[in-house]
Amino acid sequence: MTTQDTLTSFSSSCIARENCQRSGNTEWLERHGERLLQLMDSVCGAGLHVTLNLDMTTMSGSDDDPEVLVFDVLHAMMTEHGMHDGSFQMTILVRPGFIAPNITVECDEEGFADRWPDRDLDREQDYVVEMLLERLRQPAPPHPVIT
Repeated sequence: MTTQDTLTSFSSSCIARENCQRSGNTEWLERHGERLLQLMDSVCGAGLHVTLNLDMTTMSGSDDDPEVLVFDVLHAMMTEHGMHDGSFQMTILVRPGFIAPNITVECDEEGFADRWPDRDLDREQDYVVEMLLERLRQPAPPHPVIT
């Protein structure tokens, strides 16, 4: 049995959840929601807090942007001495692809520049995207046992 990476598992769980929502299968709708929460726990870690809005996150998003996973990310910045140096929020749109996922980052650049004029936003965004992608490429945790 092959192990899916976390991104593929997210995608398939979102599709399955949406299909259950359309067909009115409330029992499996809840189970797929639990699976998504389990996957979110595996993605979150030191300095990276990710939330997934199950109503907003689908694999068939808006008409102009289909098949997108929407991650709201709260990133805690640290100084070179390991002290907390503020945090910022950004939205990362991930479209699974055959070769590599397509990433779009949305962030309040003006607000970031006002609060941290000496920080490089592009560098911070790149760091957060790298951390998220690294976690999404890891093998997905096993499915919970269904009783």
